[in-house]
Amino acid sequence: MNNANDNPQNARRDTPGTDSLAQLVETPAIRAVHIFSQVGTLAETSRQTGISLIELSRMSREPWWQRELQGIQREQTAMENLRLSRIYGKTIDQLEQSLDHGQLTFKQGRPVMQEVENLAGEAELVPLMVPLTPDQLVKVSRSV
Repeated sequence: MNNANDNPQNARRDTPGTDSLAQLVETPAIRAVHIFSQVGTLAETSRQTGISLIELSRMSREPWWQRELQGIQREQTAMENLRLSRIYGKTIDQLEQSLDHGQLTFKQGRPVMQEVENLAGEAELVPLMVPLTPDQLVKVSRSV
């Protein structure tokens, strides 16, 4: 890391067209930050990059390292929030469906089916939906 070209700030300044992340990640120092964000230790980052532990320790205290790491963490947090939003949305949809139509009933791991008459007057098999019990409603209200 003693070479001036190894400094990620120099790589951004000296290399034409280094605005893209792919080109920046290819510098050993920026690559080290990305690996550190995944593995969480400087020792493992050193093993994977071949950069000495002392050099990584020095780099990790520099402002550019902190900015890069914070950017990675913000992106990871945004991705996790998106994933959790989707799960939350699905959970709310399933809860509303259970409140409106009851819960699907299972027997020996298979849904219980019931025969109903459709709009055309024909018999049709549909899953048996049982209304939520008062105990289940109390559990739902406490979890919301």
